[in-house]
Amino acid sequence: MTINRPSNPLYKAILRYKHENIFILVFTLLLVFIYSLTLAPSVVQIDSGELATVQSLAGIAHPTGYPLFTVLGYIFLKIPLTQSKIIQSNWLSLVWCVLGIFFFLKSIYLCLENIESPLPDRPTQKKHQKSYKSKARAKSVQYPIHINMIACIGGGAFLAFSKTYWMQATSVEVYSLHIVLISIAVTVLIKSSIAETSSPKSWTWVALALALGFSNHMTTLLILPGTVYLFIKKEGFKRSTWKSALMSTAVFVGVLCLVYLYLPLRASGNPVLNWGNPVRWENLVRHVSGKQYQVWLFSSSKAAMKNLNTFFHNFPFEFYWVGLLLGFIGLYSSFIKMPRLAVFFVITFFSTVLYAINYDIHDLESYFLLAYFVFAFWITFGIRWILVKIRKKPLALLFFGLVTFGILYEAISNFSKNDQSDLYVFEDYTKQALKSLPGEAVLLSYQWDYLISPAYYFQFVEGFRRDVAIVDKELLRRSWYFDQMKNNYPEVLGKLEPEIASFIAALMPFERGEEYNSSILEKRYRGLIARLIETNVGDRDVFIAPELVEGEFRRGELYLPEGQKLVPDLFFFRVVSTDAYVPIKMEDVSIRFPKKNNRYANIIKNFVSKMFIWRASYEIQHGKIENAKKLKGILIHHFPGLQLPQVLTNL
Repeated sequence: MTINRPSNPLYKAILRYKHENIFILVFTLLLVFIYSLTLAPSVVQIDSGELATVQSLAGIAHPTGYPLFTVLGYIFLKIPLTQSKIIQSNWLSLVWCVLGIFFFLKSIYLCLENIESPLPDRPTQKKHQKSYKSKARAKSVQYPIHINMIACIGGGAFLAFSKTYWMQATSVEVYSLHIVLISIAVTVLIKSSIAETSSPKSWTWVALALALGFSNHMTTLLILPGTVYLFIKKEGFKRSTWKSALMSTAVFVGVLCLVYLYLPLRASGNPVLNWGNPVRWENLVRHVSGKQYQVWLFSSSKAAMKNLNTFFHNFPFEFYWVGLLLGFIGLYSSFIKMPRLAVFFVITFFSTVLYAINYDIHDLESYFLLAYFVFAFWITFGIRWILVKIRKKPLALLFFGLVTFGILYEAISNFSKNDQSDLYVFEDYTKQALKSLPGEAVLLSYQWDYLISPAYYFQFVEGFRRDVAIVDKELLRRSWYFDQMKNNYPEVLGKLEPEIASFIAALMPFERGEEYNSSILEKRYRGLIARLIETNVGDRDVFIAPELVEGEFRRGELYLPEGQKLVPDLFFFRVVSTDAYVPIKMEDVSIRFPKKNNRYANIIKNFVSKMFIWRASYEIQHGKIENAKKLKGILIHHFPGLQLPQVLTNL
């Protein structure tokens, strides 16, 4: 019996659609497996602990607040998938990055499906087009898979295994969701711009996608110049254009306000992490606009040149030479085949780079993500352009081999750079440091990247040493921080009401952008810290972190109350009022430092080794030689190759 298969174009299109989606599904599942091999098992550096905390407890993160990221994470963490919230948060970032690649593939495939096959010297007369197309097909290599899908998978692989993109899939971070929303926005934007007829509804979908993007991260604004260009090129300046613009703007503003309403509503409940306390309009605007960080934006031409040099230095190591070559070829071919979209991508690329190089922060790499995203589009165009041009099978096989080699080389090279599967150092350091402190202790520090941020998670989510009050010396410069401290540790600030009121009175003009007296503000700030130490030292143990002792205290910018001294403890300096020997609980320290070089882990090594050396010297000064020998043994065991001072080597 024979089966008559329908031969109509719609049936063939459905079959091909399903076939292509199978390739996309297989590729994304492969990404899940590869990314999982590099997934961090705990908190990592910088904002990881803070972001995991706001997702776990529905708090408010640093500016601009990231409400969509927080709400989606909070909902996801309610699903009992693992016992560890941080591992589940890290997995969510992995899922976002894989979805980002999925929508990237959908958007670029949408582009390629609207490109006509390039035909050399194609005449404009329609009656000759059919014969030319048949000749071109006869000369072209017959690929087992549609060349658009080959190009998409190639470009998607180059993006997925690029260093900065891959890094977002290894731990909790707002940029993982950001790239998903950008991918969705680009997909609906391309669909609207290439549609045969104008439709206000299609631009409404664009507005919705952009609103969700802004609800997560404000750098979504980098896609706006290109979006405006595509909108004008598609719609022109007709009366209907303004109707579409107004309708889209209304949707954009409505959705954006609805999502950001989370911030004041949640702030009114005094969560344990309530950055900015955006319960009032003034605080909300300041928080959402990121005013605290605007001092680093467009700060100087020197900083811009430094960051531009960093971008040019790092860019080749994102895609390596095969990806770079294909990207530049794709940039050229995109102007030939889809000039309107080509201009959009160029505008977006340079908008991203121009903005990022003028933001003078140390963790800048993620701000170039959109530029790498655009370059991956160009790589896809480059692969397709070459596939269409090839007329001989041996050349096709050679090109496949070159692209495969480029992807494998990129993946292998960037695997080790992004592998965080053994990164326990921040958990170990935070827990060991907190464990070393006595009950109800107060710690003054500004080790945000490797102690304070992780401590938010371990103290408030896991309940580890919740009794220790960590006071962030830098956040004491912000009025909202006192509300958070009073909520979490009211006894620490209980005797400081006059000093806090005086300091905030001098601080408010600064926060509002008005004229302020910097000398009075700084004097009251330093006095406030001295009084914080003085009012607590009689009721509980007070400790100062080594970065403050080596910095502000040594330079005389901060000072201890009269009669107080600093004694090196195990991880921090203890504030005491005696010259007598102060004992410590002597125990080994287990910190799992990563095998590969990590700048933040190296800082922890420096802090810990110095503190142990200072404590060993203190033991020697008081005749406690056996204690000094124990500390020397710990130093030799955990810090092999460390150069010890002469007083310890002679023991």
